Amino acid sequence: MQGQEFIFNPFGFGLIIILSIPNLLKVFSDMKENGGKLKLSAIEIIDLVFLFLCLVFISISIKGQIHTFHSNVHYVIFVNTIGLLIVAYNILWMLYFINKNTVIYFITSEILPAIFLTTSIGLKYIPLFCSGLLFALTTTLVMIYKIRISKKNEN
Repeated sequence: MQGQEFIFNPFGFGLIIILSIPNLLKVFSDMKENGGKLKLSAIEIIDLVFLFLCLVFISISIKGQIHTFHSNVHYVIFVNTIGLLIVAYNILWMLYFINKNTVIYFITSEILPAIFLTTSIGLKYIPLFCSGLLFALTTTLVMIYKIRISKKNEN
């Protein structure tokens, strides 16, 4: 990209740290249930690749892309929306760890792509939007896969 300079985005990096805590807890919980082994299907690996792309694009932005809001009101709405999604994401993770409910897990899994898509729309950042869209698609496929596996195990 000629003429464009990439910069570190501290907002995005902080978002990564906040969102990573429950995900890491989930990985360790799954490993504990599987005897210390992490078992991933092909679709789960693809999902992790798109998650990684979203994390890279949210922490590294194109210079001049961060402040694209038309007014302070738009910026406040954007920040509050992202903040509410993050709070909902972390609360739902706590509820999941208490109940181990599949519905809560499904909703929680779909909030993370919503955060990335909302951020990409607010910042008008196309690479984050594309990777967020693919991440949303693969996350949904992973949830369908996990629901089918859990139904097979029940029967």
